[in-house]
Amino acid sequence: MAGSGFLSTIRRWALLKYWRFYILMIACLAGLVLLVAVGVGYGVLPVLAVLVISSGAFMLNYRTSSLLRRRLTVYKNALHAFLDYKLLRRKTKRLFPDNDTCPECLEMWDEVNTRNAKRAYDMCVSLEGLWIKAGQYLSSRADVLPDVFIHSLSKCQDEVPPKDLDDIRETVESEFGRPLSSVFEFFDPKPLACASIAQVHRATFRGEDVVVKVQHKAIKDVIEQDLE
Repeated sequence: MAGSGFLSTIRRWALLKYWRFYILMIACLAGLVLLVAVGVGYGVLPVLAVLVISSGAFMLNYRTSSLLRRRLTVYKNALHAFLDYKLLRRKTKRLFPDNDTCPECLEMWDEVNTRNAKRAYDMCVSLEGLWIKAGQYLSSRADVLPDVFIHSLSKCQDEVPPKDLDDIRETVESEFGRPLSSVFEFFDPKPLACASIAQVHRATFRGEDVVVKVQHKAIKDVIEQDLE
């Protein structure tokens, strides 16, 4: 009986904490059922399904936990990519039923690949942490992904957008307990490189030129969320 009461408490807590998530999932499932019922590629239902998920993710962006927002971002981008390729396949079969390797058909596939490669890179950069690591790994899989994906995701290796100097200053000052200018005689505000966990700056410390690797602010929490 005690165990039953504990489980009931957990269920009530989960319902109260994630009720918006459950409503969004129900809406998504309803949209997918409609897509299956009429066939992907006809009418406005594919667009409506994407809008439901996009708007739901937008509303949840301000009302739910960071972990939930990150997962919804992944699901939203995955659905966008799925519909993109599904619609293109139906379109090419309709326009080129006997020759799916003609130049016009291949050009259409290249456009979709380019669009989704950029979407994948933007998602990895926005989510940071392990997702940039995932982009780095996928950029080495030329045996699996098209060249445009390899080119786009390879920017996760050393072309990740750097953090603001204010964030870097806050991290350094919290570690040393004093202002950045009193720690280093010179600190280059422009990083030499930026990756998934940290970025590197040139600096002068006690008269010597050094390279300082500064961990991104709150990156530990981000990685721990991705591992959950």
